Amino acid sequence: MKSLHSNPLKLMDQIINQIAANIHKFTFSDQAFTRCRKLNAIDLIKLILNIGAGSLNTELLKLES
Repeated sequence: MKSLHSNPLKLMDQIINQIAANIHKFTFSDQAFTRCRKLNAIDLIKLILNIGAGSLNTELLKLES
């Protein structure tokens, strides 16, 4: 059986980048994600997808390292 994509993590990164490039289509406010924050749209999406059973503090510390 032929695989759909040779590298699924690379595909996921491409999809996340496309979403972040068009983030205005996924927000209610025009001002969302317009300022420079510690967590940009790409990092926030990756954090949500990779969040484990730990506390929020632990997960944010994992993100920084």
